Amino acid sequence: VDNISWKTLQKKLKKDDAAVEIIRFNYFNNGWTDTVLYVALVLTQETREHPDIVLLKNGKEIEQQFIKYKSVIEEKSTDNSSYNTFWADIEEIIKNKKNIYISADGIYNLININTMKIPGEGYLIEKHNFFFLTNTLDLANYSQSQNNGKNGKNGNNKEAVLIGYPRFYLSQLKKSTDENE
Repeated sequence: VDNISWKTLQKKLKKDDAAVEIIRFNYFNNGWTDTVLYVALVLTQETREHPDIVLLKNGKEIEQQFIKYKSVIEEKSTDNSSYNTFWADIEEIIKNKKNIYISADGIYNLININTMKIPGEGYLIEKHNFFFLTNTLDLANYSQSQNNGKNGKNGNNKEAVLIGYPRFYLSQLKKSTDENE
């Protein structure tokens, strides 16, 4: 991989785009500690001197919130705290952006950001189009057309195919067909 700077990635972003790289690490203070930190590096066209840095100091609390998030998803109940824990500080920087290219780390790999409910509003999926990357360096070779929906509609494809209760074995299908005759 060539030496790619944040300015190279920034050139790939359009006016309505932001790139977010979330990094998890343990705090080092004359040795490794058990303190967990998360940092979000945020890049937009407006970025000037360096990517914006969002430091989430309460990494252990963020990771404990996942247990609550998971139970809310499983119970299909209303989640009023995950947005503030996982996303609110990042949203302050990207709030006016439509397309968010995100590279997640740590607990952020286990949550679905689209399901975050903004208090007093709708869901993040209604506000942003999220494109998940393994690393923000993927933007260097990324084309918006990779995420275009049907007929080139930029992420606006509202069609889905759902498949349920498939019959995987031909013998089961034949048996079911014979019973129906």
